[in-house]
Amino acid sequence: MRSGRARSWGGRRCFASSRAWRSPRQATARGGVVVTGGPGTGKSALLARLAHTLHDRGCLVLAHAAGISARAGSVEAMLRRWCGELAAALGIPDPVQTTDPLQKLEERFAELLSRAAVGRRVVVLVDALNQFDGSPAARHLTWLPELWPVNARLIATAVPGGESEALLKRRGVRELALGPLSEGEIEGAVRAMAARQHKAVPAEVIETLLARRTPEGTPVAGNPLWLSIAVNQLLLLDEEDFAHLQGGTPEALVRFLVNVVQALPAGVEELYRHLLDRTERRFGRGFVRGLVDAVALSRHGLREGDLATLVPEVSGEPWSELRFAMLRRYLRPHLVQRGAQGQWELAHAQLRECVRGRIEEEPGREAAVQRTIVGHLEGLPAGDPLRASELMYHYWRLGEPLPA
Repeated sequence: MRSGRARSWGGRRCFASSRAWRSPRQATARGGVVVTGGPGTGKSALLARLAHTLHDRGCLVLAHAAGISARAGSVEAMLRRWCGELAAALGIPDPVQTTDPLQKLEERFAELLSRAAVGRRVVVLVDALNQFDGSPAARHLTWLPELWPVNARLIATAVPGGESEALLKRRGVRELALGPLSEGEIEGAVRAMAARQHKAVPAEVIETLLARRTPEGTPVAGNPLWLSIAVNQLLLLDEEDFAHLQGGTPEALVRFLVNVVQALPAGVEELYRHLLDRTERRFGRGFVRGLVDAVALSRHGLREGDLATLVPEVSGEPWSELRFAMLRRYLRPHLVQRGAQGQWELAHAQLRECVRGRIEEEPGREAAVQRTIVGHLEGLPAGDPLRASELMYHYWRLGEPLPA
């Protein structure tokens, strides 16, 4: 972290509503901001909120999340899409040709961005700079225009590292390091998550969440990812969990919930393992492990049809559409559907790492699952898009050459 250029900061709501990002009169703060923080600190959620706010305020927003799909990791694909969006905003034909190389795309993007910013505030939002494909353009951010328009802003997120350092070398770019959530932000987040499911969390339970501390003395719930996992586990509790509750009074329920919060592991990985263990007890160890292991070892998720074939082969248990539907609902914030093919994948990189860590604890498990995935992809029609994009990757992960 660069001393003097970064500050620990947790004012997410203030940042997301800042007038400086949307007002053309704020023309002196040229450049932009790179929001840094470790995994699970809320960078993506912050950028999503900011995109919504800016769009509602009339800004032209160019948004991109690098880690959301295989294609999203390509700088070239991002610039092609943005050039089309800028051309549409200007009311002109898209000048990009399918054969244009990256250098030409960079030139067209710079030109269109400058034209669009003449009469309207343009904000470029890039989530997860560190999750691009590793090309020189992605690592060194050479795709950014050398002359940044006065009426445009750039806001990016990244885990501290080479990409954030490259952006900080540009004139006018500053760093904001995400600190822990404040107690007020924690309480607000808990109430908001509960309200979305038409539920409420008792004040005593929120106080228990706030009281838990890390060794450094900050609230455990100050980590947005930990807080999200913990609260969603509370909201998933149902009649089966309350079956052995002694006394049916509201006070007994509150005591039960307080005990649940106090028993939750303090680390994100440990909390994910706790969630997976609960899920296996509810839906069956073989079925759950077969599904999450296959998804975690895929590159960008698997379609339901793929899972219907793979899970029985990996787990030895029959596929059940009903059980899968119930499992999806139970893991709703953690198992999400993305991409043009509707692939199911794990929502956060730390959950993927947790599952892969469990796989590594079982000798031979990864190779067995990878070999099953390879066999499934080989059996798909030659024109299947998942086979075309993923077969070579899984052969590489298996450590075997692609058959001639």
